[in-house]
Amino acid sequence: MKPIKLILSAFGPYATTMPQIDFEQFEDRGLFLICGDTGAGKTTIFDAISFALYGTTSGSYRDTKNLRSEYASDETESYVDFYFSHQSVKYHVKRYPAYERKKLRGEGMISEKEKAILYTEGKAPVEGVIQVNNAIRELLHIDNDQFKQISMIAQGEFWKLLNAKTEERTQILRTIFMTGAYKNIEFRLKDRMDEYYKQKVAYESSIIQYFNDVETGTDDEEIAEEYEELRSRATGSKSAWNAGEFLKVIEAVINSDKERYKVIYKELQKEEKELERNKNTLAVAESNNRAIERYEDLKKEKEALEAKKADIDALDIRLKKNKTATHEVYPHYMGWIEKQKEVAEVKKIISQKKISRESCEEKVKQADAKLKAAQEELKKRIELLQEKKNKLKDSPKMLERVKAEDEKTDALLRDILSITEDKLPLRKKKQDELSALQKRFKTAFAEYEKACIECLNAEKIMNANRAGLLAAGLVEGKECPVCGSIHHPRPAGLSESVILEDEFKKLQEKQERLTEEKNRCNLDAEKAKTSLEEFEEQIKRDALDCLENSLIKNDSIISDFDEITKSIAQASEIIKDKKKENTKALTAVKKDCDLLSETENELDRALREDFKKEIGEKNDADKELTSLIAETGTLEDNLKTLVSEEEKRLEKLNEKLKEHRFTSTEDMLENVVSENDIAKIEKQIADHKNAVSVNLAQLLHAESEATGKTLIDVVELKRVCDEQSKRTDAARASCNDVLNRIKNNTDRAESIGSQIGAFEESLHQFDLCKRLYELVRGTTKNGKITLEQYIQAAGFDGIISAANRRLLPMSEGQYELFRQEDSLGKKSNNFLDLEVLDNHTGHRRPVCNLSGGESFKASLSLALGLSDTVSSNLGGVQMDALFIDEGFGTLDKRSIDNAMDILINLSGTNKLVGVISHREELIENIPQQIRVTKTKDGSFISTDRGL
Repeated sequence: MKPIKLILSAFGPYATTMPQIDFEQFEDRGLFLICGDTGAGKTTIFDAISFALYGTTSGSYRDTKNLRSEYASDETESYVDFYFSHQSVKYHVKRYPAYERKKLRGEGMISEKEKAILYTEGKAPVEGVIQVNNAIRELLHIDNDQFKQISMIAQGEFWKLLNAKTEERTQILRTIFMTGAYKNIEFRLKDRMDEYYKQKVAYESSIIQYFNDVETGTDDEEIAEEYEELRSRATGSKSAWNAGEFLKVIEAVINSDKERYKVIYKELQKEEKELERNKNTLAVAESNNRAIERYEDLKKEKEALEAKKADIDALDIRLKKNKTATHEVYPHYMGWIEKQKEVAEVKKIISQKKISRESCEEKVKQADAKLKAAQEELKKRIELLQEKKNKLKDSPKMLERVKAEDEKTDALLRDILSITEDKLPLRKKKQDELSALQKRFKTAFAEYEKACIECLNAEKIMNANRAGLLAAGLVEGKECPVCGSIHHPRPAGLSESVILEDEFKKLQEKQERLTEEKNRCNLDAEKAKTSLEEFEEQIKRDALDCLENSLIKNDSIISDFDEITKSIAQASEIIKDKKKENTKALTAVKKDCDLLSETENELDRALREDFKKEIGEKNDADKELTSLIAETGTLEDNLKTLVSEEEKRLEKLNEKLKEHRFTSTEDMLENVVSENDIAKIEKQIADHKNAVSVNLAQLLHAESEATGKTLIDVVELKRVCDEQSKRTDAARASCNDVLNRIKNNTDRAESIGSQIGAFEESLHQFDLCKRLYELVRGTTKNGKITLEQYIQAAGFDGIISAANRRLLPMSEGQYELFRQEDSLGKKSNNFLDLEVLDNHTGHRRPVCNLSGGESFKASLSLALGLSDTVSSNLGGVQMDALFIDEGFGTLDKRSIDNAMDILINLSGTNKLVGVISHREELIENIPQQIRVTKTKDGSFISTDRGL
C-alpha cells in the first residue's frame, strides 16, 4: 500500500476543507517530515489515514468519538478522502465520521451517521462501513492492529511494538508468511486421527460384543473354560486379545454343539414314532363314541319337533289375518288420518294469518306516525348543529397560534437545557481538571525549588573542597601541580561534607529533569485555564441569548458568571411552566377543532337526510297487509275442498272393515304388523317344516353307523398321549436349542470375520495419523514447537536480521536483537519474544529493560525490519509506506544522526517514510515537510518540497 493523496474536511482541528496533501511529490527523496505547533494536529494526519482505511485512529489511546472539528461551520461536511495504490492498482476510500450538527433549517440538532465508500479502478464502488472494512482487510491482508505494527508507529506505541508477546506476533506472522495452512494441517490431522480412532473403537467394541454374545451351552468343560477366560481378558483390556483367538474358540463351540445335536436328534425320532401310534388309537376310539352319541341326540330332536307341531298350525292361521289387516285395510285408514292432519294444518294457518293481519294493521299506523316524528326531530337537530358550528368556527386559527407559541418554547427550552445539563457539568469537569493540573504544578515547582537548592548547596561544597581534594594527592618531595613546590608544609583539608563530580552531575541532571517537568506542568495548567475561560465565555454568550428571549422577559443587565447561571436556572423553571401551560392549551384547542370537524360532518349528513328508511317501512307494511288478506281468502277455499275429501276417505274405510269382518278400527289395528314381522312368522313355519325333513334323513343315517358299536373310555387314552407329547416336545426343544446356538454362533463368527479387515485398516490409519499429528504439533520429544511455529520462527529470524542491520549502526554497535529460544518444552511458549544482546557487556537481557531512547531505536529497527520483510510481498501483504509519530525526543544528537542515515537510505528504496517530530535536528535535515499551523479559527496545512 502506497499513499497518493489525502484530503481532510472539518476533521480534528481542521475547520474547513484543507488543500490536498500530495504524497507523490515526496517520492523522489521518499522521506518527509510533519512539523508544527504543539496541539496543531500533526498526528491527526496519521489518524486520518488510519480512519479512512479501518475506521480507527492511529494510536490505541485515541478514540473516534469526536473526530468532527469544533471549529467547523454547520454547512461544512466532515470527511477524510484518501487515495492510494496497492500492487499497481489505484484505490480511493472516502469515509465520513459520525457526529451531530445543528439543523440548517429550523431549530434542533441532527445526527450524521458514519459512512464509507471504496472506489476501485474498473469496478463498482463498495458502500457501507462494514462492507468497506471487510474489503480493506481483504485487500491489504492485515487488520488495523497489524497495520499499526507494520506501517504506522504512533505516539506511545514504540514500547508496545518492541515488547509484543508471542500470541500477538503469531497473528501478524501468520498473515505475512501464510502459515495458516500449517495450522490447518494440524487441525485436519487431528480430525482425521479422531475419526479413525472412533472407527477403531467402534469396530473393536462391535467385535467384542459379538464375541460376548456367543452361547456355549456345551458339556465340554475345557472349551467352556477357554471361552470364559478369553472373554474375561477382552472385557478387562481391549488390547489383550486378537480376532483369530475369537474365531478359533467359536469354531470349537460350534463343532461341539453339532456332535451333541446328532445324539439328541435320534432320541427325538424315537419319541415321535411312539406319539404317532398313541394318537391313532385315540382317534379311532373318539370316532366310535361320536357315532353312538349322534344317534341318541337325533332321536331326542325328533320328539321335540313333533311336540311343536300344534303351535306351528295356530301360527299359520294368525299369519293370514295379519296379512289382510296390514295389506287390505290399513292403507285406507292411514289415508283418512293424513287428510285429517291436512285439514287441521290449514285451520291452524288460517288462524295465524288472522293474527298476523291484525299485527300488520297496527304496524301501518306506527310507521305513519314514525315518519312524521322523524321529520320534526331532524328540523330541531339542524338548528342545534348550526348554532354549535358558529361557536367553534375560530378554533383552527387558535390552534395555529398555540402551536407556534409551543414551538418557540421548545426551542428555547432545548437551548437552556443544553447549558444547564451539558455545558455547566462540562465546565465543572474542566474546573476539576484545572485544579488538578495546578496542584500538580505546585508539587512539581516545590520539587524543582528543592532540587535547585540541593544543586546550589552541592556546588558550594564541591568548590570549597576542591583545594582539599587536590591536597589529598600531594606527596612530600613531588611537585605540586599548582605551584610547583616540592614541600607541602600546610596542605588544605576537606570539610565534613564531600560532594564528588559524579554526584554533582546527577544532581544537575535531576534539576534539569524537574525543570522540564515543572515547565510541562505549567504549560498544561495554562492550556487548561485558557480552555476553561474560552468555554465559560461561550456559556455566557449562549445564556445571555436565552435570557434576552421575549418569553423570559429579563431586561436586567448581568455580567457576573454566577448570576448568569442562577438566572438561567430560574429561566429554565419559567420555560418549563410555560411548556406545561402550552400543553394544556394545545390539548383544549385540539379538542375544540375535533369537535368542530365532527359537528360539520354531522350537519352535512343531517341536511342530506331524505327519510327513505321511514317511507320504506310504511310502504312495506302496506304491501304486507294486502298480501295477508289475499292469502287468507285462498286458504279458506282450500279448507272447504279438504273437508270434502276427508268425508269420502272415511266412507271407504268403513266399507273395508265390513268386507274383511273387522268389528272396529281398533280390532284392525291390533292385527297390523310390519313386513319384517310377517317375514319372521313365515320363516318360522318354513324352518319347522325343513327341520322335520332333515331330522328324518339324519336319523336313518346315524342309526346305520351306530349299529354294533359300544362306548369306549378315551380319558385314559388321552392321558397316555399327553405324557408322550411332553416327552417329544422336550426332545424337540433340546434339538432347537442346539440348532439356534449353532446358527447364533455361526452368525457371530461371520460378523467378526467381516469386520477384521476394517478394524485392522482403521487401527493402521489411526497409528499413522497419530504419528503425523504429534510430529506437526511438536509433541514427539521433550521440546514442544508446532510446524507452524517452526515456520514462523524461521521467518521472524529474517525480520530480526533485517532489524539488526539498522540497530547496530544506530546504537554504534552496542545492541543486537535475538529471539528467545529457551522456551521449548514449557507449557507456554515465548519463542517469538525478544531479548537484546549488549555487546559492551556480552550479556543478554529482556527488551523491556531498555531505556526510553534505547527502546525507540530497537522499536524503529524492528519496524523497519518488519516493513522490509512485508515489502517482499510475502503472504500478499505489501506496504510501501512507513509512518513514525514522535519518539525522537528520547535520542541524543548522535543517535538522531544514525537514525536519519537509516531512514534516508530506507526511503531511497521506493518506500515513502513520514516522520512527526519537534526536534530541530530533523526540521533542519529533512527538507520535504508538511507544516501544520495552529490559529484561533482552527489549524491549516501547507507543504514544502525543500527545493
